[in-house]
Amino acid sequence: MTLYDQRDGFEIVELSVDPNDTREDLAEHAEDGGLEWHVGVSPEEVTGALVEEFGQEVSISAQSPIILICPDGEIEARSKIVPHDELNAWLDETC
Repeated sequence: MTLYDQRDGFEIVELSVDPNDTREDLAEHAEDGGLEWHVGVSPEEVTGALVEEFGQEVSISAQSPIILICPDGEIEARSKIVPHDELNAWLDETC
């Protein structure tokens, strides 16, 4: 079973907003967690733009903020963990 339904038009990218994380740290995180999506370190400029758009909460990595960008351009952010079993429902409701 996958963590989310793979569907046309969606790609999940996990960005760490912790400036101390390295690519190696995230590669290990992805491998250990069996992640099915891309992971990377958010450049400072990207993190700053996200904070401007969605508020300071998205820069708190412990809260696991998620920003959903739908194929039609609609954007929604959540500054809390979205359990894997709720991810598909959120996609359905939003996009």
